Amino acid sequence: MYGNLCEICFEKPAYYRCPLCGRYVCEEHFNRRLNRCYICIESGCNVCYRNLAIAECQLCGRRICHKCSIELDEVRRICYLCIIGSIKIRNTIWKTGRKINKLLHETIKYQGVYL
Repeated sequence: MYGNLCEICFEKPAYYRCPLCGRYVCEEHFNRRLNRCYICIESGCNVCYRNLAIAECQLCGRRICHKCSIELDEVRRICYLCIIGSIKIRNTIWKTGRKINKLLHETIKYQGVYL
């Protein structure tokens, strides 16, 4: 026990400290199986479950971190699960870090995201 109040509910004593964000939380707001507080679980990456999310995938809507996504432009990202899961993109050759080839453009445009 840390002697502080839970930083989420501010009512119960804090028994755990989240290793990701450092919050002191009570038993109700800590998931021991995932070893995270509920705020980190709700704002975490839905692909790797290790990092906090920075964006949502433009195709599927998953919350994604920097490591689990590819940047389309300065604002939009696509998760690796959408890229790997697409049969059309399986044999795609990436040209440079920010440029994506014609096949990826067509697939994304087909699924409703316009570049």
